[in-house]
Amino acid sequence: VSGCARTGAEPTGLRHGPSDLRSMRVVVVGCGAVGAATTSVLAREGHDVIALDRFGIPNGVGSSHGRSRIFRVAYHEGETYVPLLRRSLAAWRALDRTRDRPGALFRRTGSLTVGPRGSDVVVGARETCEHHDIDHETLSGAEVGERFPAWDLDADYLAVFQRDGGVLDPERCLTALVESAQAAGATVRGNVRVDSVTETGGGVRVGSSDGTYEADRVVVAAGPWASSLLPELDNLLTVTRHV
Repeated sequence: VSGCARTGAEPTGLRHGPSDLRSMRVVVVGCGAVGAATTSVLAREGHDVIALDRFGIPNGVGSSHGRSRIFRVAYHEGETYVPLLRRSLAAWRALDRTRDRPGALFRRTGSLTVGPRGSDVVVGARETCEHHDIDHETLSGAEVGERFPAWDLDADYLAVFQRDGGVLDPERCLTALVESAQAAGATVRGNVRVDSVTETGGGVRVGSSDGTYEADRVVVAAGPWASSLLPELDNLLTVTRHV
């Protein structure tokens, strides 16, 4: 197995990346957007990585499926996210440039954050843009209707328009991340259920339906299944469905 060693097998050779850090054997549990991106980055940095997902890749059970996900820079949830959002946007654009058709992964459309005047979403989006000097416009309900006829807002509504927002295709993005990881030498396996994650004296042991893996590190990106592998999260994670 490229990426880590099964119990009883000889460790695979390690590739050394550009950093001075020792290359590691890493198991990534879960191969949705977070797990696939982690696998890709670690592999490109020179680590031996294997990603395991209990379902096919992609699949319709987790969060990384369907035809569209919005990407916003005018983040009303908190301005502290902006440095991450800027890095993420640059990374998505770079990955998009590797595809045969520009815009296959990310399509820049601009984003609208809409809500009643004084609402948390509108105030938060505007404050985020102002704090980070992000180009934006605050539009009245009437102005939104003139520019975007699909909207018919009440007079007491406002919207924050930000030009860098857009739409990601989650399944195409996931496929591109997996291909990037594999091109860098990672192994990605679907339909492999991980049953246990156990610390050992020198690393970690991962038990799965495909056998037991020994590695230096494990990254758990299992979404709602994370607490079944990490019992210490039981009282910290509450799984809810957003439709």
